[in-house]
Amino acid sequence: MQEGIASFIKDESGAISADWIVLTFGVICLGCLAVVTASDGTFGLADSIRNATAGTEVGGAATTDR
Repeated sequence: MQEGIASFIKDESGAISADWIVLTFGVICLGCLAVVTASDGTFGLADSIRNATAGTEVGGAATTDR
């Protein structure tokens, strides 16, 4: 029984899987951070464009009542 426990503790075959799990989690977190950062800037830019063009009329594109 003790030999089985000792060999289980010394076995490192699952250590690589744990490393990959941690690395994958880190990459996913960095990706989510990048998306959140970019989306904040994109929404701010869209609001600025909307506010700047709110009262602008495009010539010839106005609709007429029929």
